[in-house]
Amino acid sequence: MKPIIFYRESNDFTDILQDITVKKGVKHRQSFTNHLILVTSDEKILTYLMLKFGNDVISMNDLVPDRSPVMYKDYTPIKKTVKDFIKDDDGS
Repeated sequence: MKPIIFYRESNDFTDILQDITVKKGVKHRQSFTNHLILVTSDEKILTYLMLKFGNDVISMNDLVPDRSPVMYKDYTPIKKTVKDFIKDDDGS
């Protein structure tokens, strides 16, 4: 199952939702402010959507930005030596 995300400032997706091919081949559809998400498992439907409505398609990264931490910017890794991992016989 692959999602395809559409974005329009007008929030009008009736041309996409009323398309006969979309009605038959889409498993799940969800809309929220200015966005429409369609989920299908058929590669032919995905290709059709990209060809016909490709100008309105956005990436998932545009919708949900990557917030993973960046080394040396968000945190500094602690450098450990081999001695830090070896315990002495006296229990220290």
